[in-house]
Amino acid sequence: MGINDRLIPRLAVPAIISMLITSIYNMADTFFVSQLSTSASGAVGVNFSLMAMIQAIGFTLGMGSGNYMSRMLGAGE
Repeated sequence: MGINDRLIPRLAVPAIISMLITSIYNMADTFFVSQLSTSASGAVGVNFSLMAMIQAIGFTLGMGSGNYMSRMLGAGE
């Protein structure tokens, strides 16, 4: 097992934990909003999907740019 096989899961765990916490928050939000009306609950469901996509794009850009900057700093640029 190479170093990358251990490193990738180790770096992915914080992102996974963050997404789990966000999901739990959204489930609690859905519960309380569903007390108002069905359409309000549907709006929370739509927003959850949108927020998950935005979060995934943010993680991708953040990790990619961090990697790029680290390589540039290591190269002395």
